[in-house]
Amino acid sequence: MFGGHGVYLDGLGFVSADVEFKAGDTSASFERRLRTVSKINAPGPIKSLLGDTVTTVEDGVFDAVTRTWTFTVRDQRMKDKLAISGKVTTTPRDDGKIDQRVEMKVKSKVPLIGGQIERFAMRESTRSWAKSAEFMNQWVADRGFAG
Repeated sequence: MFGGHGVYLDGLGFVSADVEFKAGDTSASFERRLRTVSKINAPGPIKSLLGDTVTTVEDGVFDAVTRTWTFTVRDQRMKDKLAISGKVTTTPRDDGKIDQRVEMKVKSKVPLIGGQIERFAMRESTRSWAKSAEFMNQWVADRGFAG
């Protein structure tokens, strides 16, 4: 299923991914809340704070007119100490492909290691976006949709 459990479980290797709320549809706009659990390989101080897995809740809104997904992500252990937000915009190209632009902001309020947490969160997010793109490109190609 494109954009469903496959991308999260198979493509990104999450332990679990559950849609908690969804309203609307992709032809106009929709909102979604997604809870995920993922294994992490964090440096020592972050691992001692977070453990081996991270549970996050992503709230997002898709606007079909601007082709933009706007989101916030909250780590369930560090709700008030870590803020992640951003937007993903897609733009059709003349060759039939799509460009995807991801803008993210990460802010940590953890004393002493906040900067390290921010860098780790950005590195992991960048890795996840790249893996997601690879998975979706392969999904499209496997079904004969790629040109």
